[in-house]
Amino acid sequence: MKRIVCLVLALAMLLTVASACAPVPAAQPKTIGYIQGGPELWQQSQADAAKYAAEKLGYKFIGLNSEYKPEKELSNAEDLIAKKVDAIMMFTVNGETGQKVAQMANKANIPLFLIDGMAAEGPGKVVTTVQFDFKNIGETVGQYVSEKHPNSKMVYIQGLPGAGIVEAYTDGLTGKIKELNKGVEIVDMQPADWDRGKAMNVMQNMITSGKQFDVVFVNNEDMARGALKALADSGMAGKVAVVATGGSKDGLDMIKAGDIEATMAASPAYEAAVAMKAVKDHFEGKKVPEKIISPVVVITKDNIANAVSWDIDDNILKLAGLTQ
Repeated sequence: MKRIVCLVLALAMLLTVASACAPVPAAQPKTIGYIQGGPELWQQSQADAAKYAAEKLGYKFIGLNSEYKPEKELSNAEDLIAKKVDAIMMFTVNGETGQKVAQMANKANIPLFLIDGMAAEGPGKVVTTVQFDFKNIGETVGQYVSEKHPNSKMVYIQGLPGAGIVEAYTDGLTGKIKELNKGVEIVDMQPADWDRGKAMNVMQNMITSGKQFDVVFVNNEDMARGALKALADSGMAGKVAVVATGGSKDGLDMIKAGDIEATMAASPAYEAAVAMKAVKDHFEGKKVPEKIISPVVVITKDNIANAVSWDIDDNILKLAGLTQ
């Protein structure tokens, strides 16, 4: 009996040693699900930057495009949840859809990070929203136009209402023009849904309406291209000041060429890197602010070198605090 007990103890010790020496399975890499709002350059640059940052951190990346359709945004979210991703980053099409996705993600215990836009009020919660202060950008445009073009008449070609972005732009723009009281009057504003072709049509309609204007504010540089085409076709190229937002290479080229006078430069690559930093911090158990604001710089011919690139690289990752 004593001999049997000794054999059992020896076997147990061997099993303990063997298990201690067995290799520990490597941790599976986190998977990031990314839902971009639409197909235009801003959105694609942001998605590309998010993918670059995720892969630099060793994360897997799944990218989907909602094409500015609420129903597709919901199906994209369902797809990512079914794939059991570890986090979802999203540019929401509108606030109501954002709230629905937040509820879906919460139920699946998947953290949701918004890039621009917002989730409407409701039970669904997001970890954080990384965005530019669109109201402040609108105020900056209002101040720029008031100072550079006092007593001017202005038209405003908007992006796609519904996500809170255009609404914030408009609030800031109109409020600052009223506050400064430099005689600037907005004679028309119409949405063009972030689409160059629609912007060209909107600009053409504004021209043929007979309304007189000195300044055009366009909500991004791609739409500004459409507006410039309509102005050129109507013999108005160079006769009105065009102000945009973006800071893309194309936008900077338009400033150099004198096609647009100024742009509110905001890098989608930098914003995506900041959002990925928030994801990384959340995974590591660090506290993430409910809102993170990205900087914007007014760019003209005089300071064009100050624009932050839309093309992601390691320097932008460092600028965002994502790498050393």
